[in-house]
Amino acid sequence: MRPDPRRLAPLMLGLALATALLAAPVAAQDETLPPEGSLPPAACDVLTAEEVSTAFGETLTLVGGSGAECQFDSDIAAGRTLFVFTNLDEGDIDSLRPLLCEEDPSVSPAPSAPPCTDLSVAGKPAMFSDAFGLLLHVESDAEHTFWVQLVGDPIQGVDARTAMAAIAELAVPRLGSVPVASVGPTETEAALERDDELAALYPTDIAGSALTVETRRGESALVDTEPDIRQLMVDALTAQGRSIEDLSIGFGASDDGAVQIVALRVRGADIRPFVADLLGAFINGPVPSMTPQGVAAGKDVSSITQDGQQVYVYPRDDVLWLVAADGAPLAETFARLP
Repeated sequence: MRPDPRRLAPLMLGLALATALLAAPVAAQDETLPPEGSLPPAACDVLTAEEVSTAFGETLTLVGGSGAECQFDSDIAAGRTLFVFTNLDEGDIDSLRPLLCEEDPSVSPAPSAPPCTDLSVAGKPAMFSDAFGLLLHVESDAEHTFWVQLVGDPIQGVDARTAMAAIAELAVPRLGSVPVASVGPTETEAALERDDELAALYPTDIAGSALTVETRRGESALVDTEPDIRQLMVDALTAQGRSIEDLSIGFGASDDGAVQIVALRVRGADIRPFVADLLGAFINGPVPSMTPQGVAAGKDVSSITQDGQQVYVYPRDDVLWLVAADGAPLAETFARLP
């Protein structure tokens, strides 16, 4: 029960390409919900952008959502990279604890204490975890937990945990009016075509932290993509005589958040002629100048800086690898990539 890797890919390049927030009917209002007029067009039934902005002390925009599944972003164009995600998961706090709080015996030296803090939110059992970035889980009923995930740092003077608890206090009482569909795979997700060959190229762990990987192939690779980005991808493939059926996209993230890896594959092709167009489509804008990097002997690695973050670009065979990491995890990542 880990955060979807598709949510972690935008941290690298500030994209919506990897974020799957599918539209669904808006729940009927009652007295516990915000006034109908305050809900943005992309409806989040449990929180408004104004409420989240107030908690974090800066303007956050609802960029997608339905029901309890919501995403609020800061002004990336202005150099702010703060993302707030909410959703429901199956299971109670006790079922989550082994996944999020137990010390990993493979890590040396072991942490002095599990990265979890118990508390109460809206009168419900709750728990903060640092296992996958900062997460707050609140037990909404016997079968579900409401969670808030924070990526990035709040502005100076705003405590992240206090702000997260504040919006959870507002959201949890409203969950009873939000229809809860199964939080397992939807029909669309179940039908997504994977690329097992691409998944096998990813390392299984980096610096002792397991790597969670998801791949998509063909039309499935772009099923959640904005139309303009999808068209850019199609154009990039067409320019080299290829189609969407040749495309695969992989998203990988280490459990400790130190490494994120995106892979763009054009099956059976030499990926080098695709680099500029695919990268431009993926970041939905001009490609920044690339700087050669010597992070791995014998590997043609360059880097770009996107939204203040350094991303390493590595074309190899039919795969374009994009890596966000630094220090020892970066060196190990490139040592273990093909």
